Amino acid sequence: MVCMDALCFWIVADAFITSGLLLEQEGNVCVDSVYGLLQFISGLAIVLAGTFIVVTINRWMYNIATEERVSWELDEGIGGVQQNLADFMLGLADGCCDSFTIKECPDTYNNTGGFYYCYLTKSSYDDGLNAGLGSRGKDAYCSFDALLKACNDADVNSFLVANYEGLDKEILPVGVALIVMGCLIFFASFLSCHLACKNMGRRYSSSDQHGGHDGVRLVYGSHEMQLA
Repeated sequence: MVCMDALCFWIVADAFITSGLLLEQEGNVCVDSVYGLLQFISGLAIVLAGTFIVVTINRWMYNIATEERVSWELDEGIGGVQQNLADFMLGLADGCCDSFTIKECPDTYNNTGGFYYCYLTKSSYDDGLNAGLGSRGKDAYCSFDALLKACNDADVNSFLVANYEGLDKEILPVGVALIVMGCLIFFASFLSCHLACKNMGRRYSSSDQHGGHDGVRLVYGSHEMQLA
């Protein structure tokens, strides 16, 4: 949750800075413009990160948890991401649970009904397997009660469902919060740009009131000439 704390701090700091810029009578156009650009880029990046988390959990992880034949009949998704994620999750289940033995999908498959699990991409499966066998997997991620129960029951579907429900409860709110925070920063960038344009308009207006510039007076003997 350190990242969330940092983002909350950034939101508060950004609000104070933007408020200060708005209350400022005559600010620096360059500073306002650069700050607005930084707000625009960071806000958009945070929104995209939050959207990715929400889509991953609400769509891909949900499909993996509810499909009866993973990864055999699971849709590939954009660029094969969903299917690769499914193979990774099967490898993770195999690494976390000693009771599972998930094999590579055969060339042909007879649909006899019921749940059936096999992986299509070995590299994605191996990544998940190594994650589950590693210290952070066995001692941390795999140690949640719901996942341990699924391992004890030797039920792959229960493992995938427990994994989805855990992410939906703990991580999905983080994705939603990122979207909200990113939108606030994103829209604040327009205020900063508006302020930059406003300050630029003030400078032009002030310049017009003073005749554009102070002018130059040339004196040749008894004759004077004013350059506008």
